[in-house]
Amino acid sequence: MKKHLIIFFILASLSSCQNKDYALEHISFTYDSFKSIELTNPDVISTEGMFLGKPVSVNYHPQDFLLITDPKNTKQLIVFDLRAKRFMLEVNRGRSDNELLHLKDVTISGNNLYLSSTSDKKILKMSYNENSRNFIFDKSFSFSNQFLRGIPYKDGFITLASASSEDRFHIWDKHLNVIDTLGTFPSQGINAEGSLHNGVLQSDIGVYSNYVICAY
Repeated sequence: MKKHLIIFFILASLSSCQNKDYALEHISFTYDSFKSIELTNPDVISTEGMFLGKPVSVNYHPQDFLLITDPKNTKQLIVFDLRAKRFMLEVNRGRSDNELLHLKDVTISGNNLYLSSTSDKKILKMSYNENSRNFIFDKSFSFSNQFLRGIPYKDGFITLASASSEDRFHIWDKHLNVIDTLGTFPSQGINAEGSLHNGVLQSDIGVYSNYVICAY
């Protein structure tokens, strides 16, 4: 049986009817269309002196940084500078504006970072400082609903909702009010154990240029 991936593109620069500032397109294709590539002579990065507990994701930043999330560590974000060969520890665990209880996800928008937290329904924005080559806490956004992942969208955000929601994606305005929803969760195949095979977790949101990509 061939598996299909459906992707919805939310185009930020267009306007559709009903005074909404986004337009939707969708495509579908099979996993057979993916190709694998072989990496030759990969660079080996030394992590000497850098504690890695249980890292769960690695993102590449366009200014030559690696962003490693380690939610089990006291400092939940490791920023590795590929040019200077140094690393920085960021984002304490806590409830202050510049802290998160549980770092779930990192989204790169332009040169800035948006850090999502499931537990405290919050997103932190960290702005990139070109002169000092580091990331500085900029702003904290608090949401009324829990979510699994959040990304910036124009003046607002789009979040992948938690399993307790009837809708799969929420669109928030700049005042963090829900202005629309997208998709529904499957009615079957979800269990209370939080299994990775749950249909709820087979979703994701990405951002590319002025597109927001919702896949499920």
